Amino acid sequence: MKQFPITFSAIIVLLFSATPPACCFTPEEIADINRCIELTINHNYPMAIAVFNDRLEDKQQDLTAAEAALAHFHLATVYASWMQDCEDFAQLESYEFHLEKCEQLTDSLLNEVEDPDLRFMRAGCSLYHSYLAKRQGQWWRMYLKGIDGVDRLEELAEDYPDYREVDLGLGNYHYWKSSLLQHFDWFPFVRDHRERGIAQLEQAARESRFGRWLAVSNLTWILMDYGQKEKALQLARQGRERFPESRHFLFPLAQAQLDCGQLTAADSLYTLLLQLVEKDQQPSRYNEFFCLEKLVNISLERGLREQAFVYCDSALSLPLSPPVQKRVDEKIERLQLLSTQRENRLP
Repeated sequence: MKQFPITFSAIIVLLFSATPPACCFTPEEIADINRCIELTINHNYPMAIAVFNDRLEDKQQDLTAAEAALAHFHLATVYASWMQDCEDFAQLESYEFHLEKCEQLTDSLLNEVEDPDLRFMRAGCSLYHSYLAKRQGQWWRMYLKGIDGVDRLEELAEDYPDYREVDLGLGNYHYWKSSLLQHFDWFPFVRDHRERGIAQLEQAARESRFGRWLAVSNLTWILMDYGQKEKALQLARQGRERFPESRHFLFPLAQAQLDCGQLTAADSLYTLLLQLVEKDQQPSRYNEFFCLEKLVNISLERGLREQAFVYCDSALSLPLSPPVQKRVDEKIERLQLLSTQRENRLP
C-alpha cells in the first residue's frame, strides 16, 4: 500500500462526520458544526477550536451533558487533524483531554438512554484511541480499540439501517482491511470487500450531511490505490474547486496527476504544496521532505537531473525530527545515493 502524507486516515475522516442528524440540532448548532469542519479542512485550526471551545467556556451557557459531549468530540477531531497535518504531537495533551471527556460523558449517558448519535460518538472515541495507539507504536492497544470502535459502528448500522453517517467509517474499514489482506484472499476466511468499501464511501459522499467533502478526500486516495486513476483525478479536482488551498485535496490531486502521467501539472502542484507547508512552518518538516522527494523523482523522470540535485540537497538539509527521520530513512538513503552519483560525476 502506498504511503501518503497528510491525508485523513480512515479514522480521522470518519470522526469529522460523526455528528448527529440535522433534526437534532438548532440552526445555530448546525452552522457551528459546518463552520468547524470547513475551518479544519482549510487548516485554520485555532478558529475551528474556538467554535466549540467558546461554548464550553461560556459560563452563561448551561450545557447539557449531550451538548458538552458534542463539543468535546469536535474539539478532539480538530486536534487530531491538526496533529496529523503537522506530523507531530504538539497538541496531544488537549487532544487526550477532550477525547476522554467525550468518552466519559457518552458512557454515562448511554447507561440511561438509547441514542444512535451518542453511540456514534462513543465508537469514534474508541477509534481515536486506536489511532493514537498506532502513532505511538502501541500495536495491541491499537488493535483492541480499533476492533471495539468498528464493532460499535457495525452494531449501530444493524440497529439503525438508515443512519447514513456510519458509511464513511465502515467504508474505510472494509476497503483498507481488504487491501492489506488481498494477497491472502486464498484463505477461506479472507474476503475481498474493497468494492463494498468503495460503495459505502460513495454513498457517504452523496448523502452524508456533514462529512461529504471528507468522504471525497478519502475516496480519492482509495480509488488511486484501487487503480481507478482517472476517477480519482476527477474527484480530487472537485475537491480543489471547493477548497482551493486545502492540502487535504491538493495532495491527492498532485498524486493523481502523477499517477496519470501529468508530470508538468504534478510538478507545479508539489511546488505549490512545498510553498504552503514552508509558510506554515510545520515543526516536524515531514511534509517539506515529502514534497521535495516527490519533486526529485518528477525531475528525474522529466530528464531534469540538475534540478533533481537541487531538490535533493534541499531535502537532505532539512532538520527532520527524530521520529520523521525514522519514518523516511529509506528515502533518505536513496537521496544520499543520488547525491553520491552526482559527486562521482564531478571532475
